[in-house]
Amino acid sequence: MTIVWGGKSGLSGGTRVRGPYPLTPSVKQSDVGDVNGDGHADIVVEGWLADSAGHGKGSGLALLYGPFDRTNGNPASSAFYPTQNKDGILPGPVTMGDVNHDGRADVVVRGSTAAVEGRPAKETIALFLGSRTGLAHAGQPFGEVSANDVAIGDLNGDGYGDFVAGMAGTDRVPGGLGGTVTVAYGGPQGVSTTRGSRRITQDAPGVPGTGEASDRFGSDVAVGDTDGDGYADIAIGVDGETGTDTTATKQAGTVTILRGSAGGVTTVGALNFTQDSAGVPDRSQRWDHFGEAVSLIDGNRDGKADLVVGAYRDNNYTGRAWVLKGTPGGITGAGSISFTGAAFGAPKGTDWYGAAISG
Repeated sequence: MTIVWGGKSGLSGGTRVRGPYPLTPSVKQSDVGDVNGDGHADIVVEGWLADSAGHGKGSGLALLYGPFDRTNGNPASSAFYPTQNKDGILPGPVTMGDVNHDGRADVVVRGSTAAVEGRPAKETIALFLGSRTGLAHAGQPFGEVSANDVAIGDLNGDGYGDFVAGMAGTDRVPGGLGGTVTVAYGGPQGVSTTRGSRRITQDAPGVPGTGEASDRFGSDVAVGDTDGDGYADIAIGVDGETGTDTTATKQAGTVTILRGSAGGVTTVGALNFTQDSAGVPDRSQRWDHFGEAVSLIDGNRDGKADLVVGAYRDNNYTGRAWVLKGTPGGITGAGSISFTGAAFGAPKGTDWYGAAISG
């Protein structure tokens, strides 16, 4: 894991992050946020703890507290939260955001329950709240289910971060043919005790499209305020969606935008974008997988997040990314741009450009 340092002239140089022995971070998806509220960004990643002989003592979350030394990559301090031994959870990729409105980053983990006698392991999504002294397990917002991705943002403007999980497989949630996006709301204890969760499929009223087995509705999800109304919206990758020409556009992919509101996520005014949408460069072709990766980023700081979309199989796995602008009316294809890795000096070839986007 390496930090590439930012500055007035952009990114420059990099330093490998080191977790002091015996803490060993893994290479799975990590995230950055201020867990202990000291004003410095911290890194949280799945890891394991070993004794002096190198024998493992269980999986957990490695907490690497900032600031980080630019010369040797050492964090100011580090800690280990033993999720396997303490909570019976084997952690995986992490997502961070403030769900209980205390000014500290909380951690959502996609992982599994540890197998015990008479009970097999099951995939799950677990929440750990940040505090001055570290992390504390606060439940499972969606229960024992798996997800392709989890995003956090304030959908209803109440100050609490809400949970959005994309579950693209047909077997992830009963009744979710082609994929399901599930929303759970945040509250003072982490998960709201007054608002229930909501499941949304392509067959919900107002959502573009129809649920089909290969659609992968929820292949990736992102949260951000696309229209500047103070409510975060949801971008949903549907990278297996086929267009009206089932021969030429088989699994070309699409992206759906659902709006936030005072009542939470709504399907009213939902938007849908493909490479054939007005103003969007390029065109839909078989197996492009437009929407495999999505992100909502306010790159120009105008208060409206822009949509970034990746299609890693575009042009025979060369890959491509698009940026669609956020406006007072929401995301629009007008004025959008696209680019490949060649724009940044990457060699031409099978690049899988757009397979993952951070935001």
